[in-house]
Amino acid sequence: MSTRFTPWKYPSADLRRLQKVIMEVALLLALVLVIVLFRAPLYPRTEFVIEQTRQESIKVEEIPQTEQQVRPPPPPRPLPPVEVPNETILEEEVPEFESELQLDKPLEIPPPPPPPEEEQEEEAEPEIFVIVEEMPEIIGGQAATRTWNIQKWPARPVWKVWLWWASL
Repeated sequence: MSTRFTPWKYPSADLRRLQKVIMEVALLLALVLVIVLFRAPLYPRTEFVIEQTRQESIKVEEIPQTEQQVRPPPPPRPLPPVEVPNETILEEEVPEFESELQLDKPLEIPPPPPPPEEEQEEEAEPEIFVIVEEMPEIIGGQAATRTWNIQKWPARPVWKVWLWWASL
């Protein structure tokens, strides 16, 4: 005898024996239902009568046909310019500029424009950014960082912290 557990069912509870028969009966019932629904007379019990009502009169209006306006043809395109030989030579005028800088004479520069008048009633804006001249220091100085024991941190094991966080 084997030591493994073998599943066992009551024969009356086993549906696999009757699976083919159940499928055939279900298919047969579905087909009969469809045939009956297609063959059944689904007419209304009373006869449908269409009542004739007086027709509405429609007035037909004569709409004059619109005439398209005949536009004049566009003007002819201008002819491209044609080069004409010209025997006259234009004399080029060369402008003369003073290119020497004289350091002996004072420069004649006009005075600058006066500054715009500012209103004295402006509100003083609070200063937002303050420059820090002394850097902050750790309590106990840099020597305190070397004496701090890393083995003591964290006080609780990490998994307990996670359990506490998950419980929130």
